[in-house]
Amino acid sequence: MSRTRNRTTRLGIFATIAALAVAGSAAVTAPAVAYVAPGSPGNLAEGDVIYQVLVDRFSNGDTTNDNFGYGEYDPNNLGMYHGGDWKGLTNHLQYIKDLGVTAVWISPVSQQEPLSRDGTEASYHGYFTHDFATPNEHFGSKADLQTLVNTAHGLGLKMILDVVPNHTADYLAGTSTTYSPTTYAPAAPLNNSSLFHHTGDCLFDGSMNQSQLESCDLGGLDDLDQSNSTVDTYLKTTYKDWVQGIGFDGVRVDAARSIPQPWLSSFEQAVGVPSFGEVFDGNIDYVSSYQNYEWGGARLPVLLHGA
Repeated sequence: MSRTRNRTTRLGIFATIAALAVAGSAAVTAPAVAYVAPGSPGNLAEGDVIYQVLVDRFSNGDTTNDNFGYGEYDPNNLGMYHGGDWKGLTNHLQYIKDLGVTAVWISPVSQQEPLSRDGTEASYHGYFTHDFATPNEHFGSKADLQTLVNTAHGLGLKMILDVVPNHTADYLAGTSTTYSPTTYAPAAPLNNSSLFHHTGDCLFDGSMNQSQLESCDLGGLDDLDQSNSTVDTYLKTTYKDWVQGIGFDGVRVDAARSIPQPWLSSFEQAVGVPSFGEVFDGNIDYVSSYQNYEWGGARLPVLLHGA
């Protein structure tokens, strides 16, 4: 089973245009910031106006990276790649700037498994990670990403990276600990099933406690064990390389509710920029508790433009 992340409809542009706010913002403490990107207008801060872009759905600047022959590209199917990329987004940064935006939040940048386990959904959203350290070829090269960030900074726009430290793509069926075939696995060093939890799918029906929510598979996607030293070091080092190597000014943590809270804090310190996370829950007290572990813990409101 795959994790359905098709939150977009019709145009499919994910956009948030709102003053950055977190639950109980007066209680937010300053993040452990150790890095400010050269040439950037500064790190993500309260009051920034964020525009969230689902890169694949925004603008196609390079048609040569549309289709790699896995059946993942079909502009007529909302579940497949449509061709948007970093060059296309770079071409329209002035348009975004003119909206009054101060920060742009982009899709995850890592290389993806092309399709879900059942083949019905492509990884256009960026949550079926195969290799955390390699760029998604559908979006372009690392040089293209660098150009995007540099151009944004030149316009006074901050850049936010969507990070996915909770899981990889769905390589292990159910609670299995065996890759079948052995080649259907995440890239090294995560191609070892002992680095994952094997407790089955998450049940968001109120029956699971916090510990269970942090070890279950979200929509079938293989849940990483952040308490394992290999996983811990790899995720922190790899995302630090993305953030500080390219020059991002903040990160949004996907599925933060499914990750141990102390680890979220240590991750923010490791990458060196402010972080906020997806805590998909209606309980204000529960959501606001994440501010003790991340600079911003609340899930931001989302507006769909062009629907």
